[in-house]
Amino acid sequence: MIRLLATISLYALVVRISPRFGGTAVGRYVITTLARQCAADSPAVIKIAQLISGRAQFSDRYFCEGLLKLQADVSPNCWFRGEVDETWFAKIDQRALASGSVGSVFRATLLSGAPVVIKVKDLHREEKHLKSARTFRSISTLANRIMSVWNIPALDWINALTPVFRGQFDFDSERANALQFAEAFRRVDGVVIPRCYAQHSNPVALVYERIEELAVISEELNGTQRGTRAADILLKAYFKMVFIDGLIHCDLHAGNVYLNAKGDVVILDYGYVERITDRVKVKFRKFFGAIVSGNSNLCAALIVDMATSRAKRYKEFEFFTAIGDLVEQFHGRRAGDVDVGKFIMAVFVTCARSGVRVESWFANILVSLAFLQGTLVKLDSSLDFQLEAKRLLHTLEEGAIGL
Repeated sequence: MIRLLATISLYALVVRISPRFGGTAVGRYVITTLARQCAADSPAVIKIAQLISGRAQFSDRYFCEGLLKLQADVSPNCWFRGEVDETWFAKIDQRALASGSVGSVFRATLLSGAPVVIKVKDLHREEKHLKSARTFRSISTLANRIMSVWNIPALDWINALTPVFRGQFDFDSERANALQFAEAFRRVDGVVIPRCYAQHSNPVALVYERIEELAVISEELNGTQRGTRAADILLKAYFKMVFIDGLIHCDLHAGNVYLNAKGDVVILDYGYVERITDRVKVKFRKFFGAIVSGNSNLCAALIVDMATSRAKRYKEFEFFTAIGDLVEQFHGRRAGDVDVGKFIMAVFVTCARSGVRVESWFANILVSLAFLQGTLVKLDSSLDFQLEAKRLLHTLEEGAIGL
């Protein structure tokens, strides 16, 4: 990990001096090496790389494009070795169909003839994650002392994010999530949640319905009728998760969202999920409504209200002013015109510097927005997602919702 961080730092330094370095032969080699190092590292590193890869419009394009393969094609470290009862299957392909941050996926066919995939947990990567978490904590302990000058609690962030990445290895929870998502979207047109065969799954392998001819989401769809329709469906599905169901898929990057032959949105992978209570849903509705309406004072007040604690250094005027500046930059901007990832990081840093400690659910929802934006931009960069949020929030207030 130390070597990976050093390579990224060196690349960033060179790009600052020569912005086109990533497009040169040497630059491409360095990026390829970085992608390979990320793929061999822990799920936390892979997840961060996946988030970065969706920000080509706002960051170094060459670097982001070089990491794109990590969204659905991480080099597999595991092979099918009888993780399920093979008597249930007519055929199992031993070669991995795809690989992600926590395991690999294999084609199979049930005895009934139903086409399925088997998602197998990578136990080696799970062990590496535990070691990586300890390394992160060691680094962040040192960073805490250095960054305390700016009141940025690096260790707090690591402690908050570690359970999230660890939770992706909990296949029992993912199975429960999959069943809940299927029920939540059972009657929603345009959204497809593959069936989870819970009776054939276990703590190290999950069996899902296999959907053939899935189209990868790419920038070629941007602005097309198909892309615009898919962006609208995905955005409304996300708002349903956040504002209505309280069951939020926090990992909607292009490696987990596809289009089927009809152009419907197919959502995969239910490991990184956040659940919120009805009370929290109401608070977050107000918070998001304050952002899209440009009400910065209400936005800042709600962040403070949702915080777990405030340090002695907290100064209300300074905090409200800083949040106001951020909301002003974000308010009214379309999907392709604002860097949600940068906005979210600025919110986190502002909270940390002001001594406002936010809850993990709040951080996870904001991170989910950054992943979502990376996918929406590829489908329709002109999408006014803030206007859509206003419409839905107004509909909720009126007490009628058609999702």
